[in-house]
Amino acid sequence: MSEEVRGVAARIGIAALNFIAPGLGLLRVQAGRAAAVLLLAPLALLALVVLAYLTLPTLTFARWATLLGVTLATLLATYLIAMVLSWRLSARRLPSGPWWSRWYGMTGIVLIIWTLTALLPDVSQNTYKAFNIPAESMLPAFEVGDRFVARMGPPATLSRGDVVLANNGTGSVYIKRIAGLPGDRIGVIDGIVHLNGRPVPQHLVGEDRVQPDMFGDRVRRLSEQFPGESTPHEIYDAGNSAGDNFAEMTVAPGHFFLLGDNRDHSADSRFPREEQGLEQVALADIRGAPLFFYWTVGRHRVGDSAAH
Repeated sequence: MSEEVRGVAARIGIAALNFIAPGLGLLRVQAGRAAAVLLLAPLALLALVVLAYLTLPTLTFARWATLLGVTLATLLATYLIAMVLSWRLSARRLPSGPWWSRWYGMTGIVLIIWTLTALLPDVSQNTYKAFNIPAESMLPAFEVGDRFVARMGPPATLSRGDVVLANNGTGSVYIKRIAGLPGDRIGVIDGIVHLNGRPVPQHLVGEDRVQPDMFGDRVRRLSEQFPGESTPHEIYDAGNSAGDNFAEMTVAPGHFFLLGDNRDHSADSRFPREEQGLEQVALADIRGAPLFFYWTVGRHRVGDSAAH
């Protein structure tokens, strides 16, 4: 007895199942192994994208565009392969197959896919969130307009020098650097941070030209490294400002003292919340930490740096 030939309309319907998820049409024609490979392909692609982001923590526009192009091309190829294979294998109607190739199996798989599609955005938004930097308080490390993805929730460990996101008490989220840990004695004298009675050394790196403001159009770029910080970070010093002197205080248990790298243009733990500052930040108000930057504006300097 010869196998029954399927009509064109039925074959189109089977191929169209792959629009729901690549490989679903192959399940309908009992090509289980090929279906599994194509159903898992988008997940494998997602894992590779995440790995690329972690490997390349700062993406230029060219790299970002290349990664996006490769991702879209791979997804398109996956859908096309699934539809072509489904069309070819659906020419003849096969005898009744396993449960996953029957109508109730297909319905269950579709419902599972739809459920995951609805739940995953909520889960990802609770774990990862995109931000942009709207102000200049973290120059020279981060530019105004830089965009990044943050891992939400307080990090498992927090050290001096870590960059974190903090709630200022009004719902606004600031990006700052940890300068003081619980129990630290911290103060600022003439723009130099003092930790537990000792000044944190600053070394002149150069002088940068920036957009003119009340301090002029030149800033000193200094290298600074807090005790326990693995590598130095750079800060800006524009001149005398209200935050250059801050009386020594002890950081309370479960709290942190945060500073912006652009010291004369940063509302941070040196200022009260009434002045849009942060004061000491409780652990519960540390909302996350940058995971990777997916868009960088480019160097902010107007002219070349000149060491002095």
